[in-house]
Amino acid sequence: RPVLAGDAACPPSRVYLVDVPAHTDDIHAFLGRATAEMPVGATPPCVLCRSNAGMLGAAYWAIHHFRGRTGNKVHVLGGTNKAILTLNKFGDVYEVHAKQIPRRYKNFRTVDDLKAWAEKRDLVDIVSHCNFVLTHGNNAGAMLERIKEHLADADDPDVVLHAGTIHQSKGGEWNHVIVMPDVFAFLQQPSRPNSKAVWVEPWLLDSERYEDIHLLYVALTRPK
Repeated sequence: RPVLAGDAACPPSRVYLVDVPAHTDDIHAFLGRATAEMPVGATPPCVLCRSNAGMLGAAYWAIHHFRGRTGNKVHVLGGTNKAILTLNKFGDVYEVHAKQIPRRYKNFRTVDDLKAWAEKRDLVDIVSHCNFVLTHGNNAGAMLERIKEHLADADDPDVVLHAGTIHQSKGGEWNHVIVMPDVFAFLQQPSRPNSKAVWVEPWLLDSERYEDIHLLYVALTRPK
């Protein structure tokens, strides 16, 4: 069930937690609901994700569906040039899917093979690229090109949404922040095989769980 969490005593700043099954249609429905509740004319909201794959999904949704309009512009945290470099990396993986294999992935014939190789080496960015392509299949290439066409700088008056990873958001503030489900999915998982506790003293946490909680803290403190 979608949860809207905010401090009613301090409008209009608000943080929206996307607490829905991690299915594309469900998440996009929530984005529609959350942005519809924001005042018309409000400054563009910021969507925060754990991975670049989630960020691109939110950006694509905003281009086509923000407030029922299409052809919208989006700003990716970190700037347009960095965003294009990121999109090109996703595009390299899509080329594997399309059997137009780029030189850097010449040893792989399928995206599944590339993902398995990256997982063994804990190459989380490449795994994220693979997951995006596997999720969107033949549509992934067109989605990436569409996002490139609608990138804009943060101060562009036509921007309807800022999108980025939590790492990219550090130091930034927005009136409305939407936190996507990949940010706090760790709350459903025990930190160790025999552990039932999530919130424990920081010095008892393994490094991965400590990073999870730190990222969630950063996300929840981005609203002004």
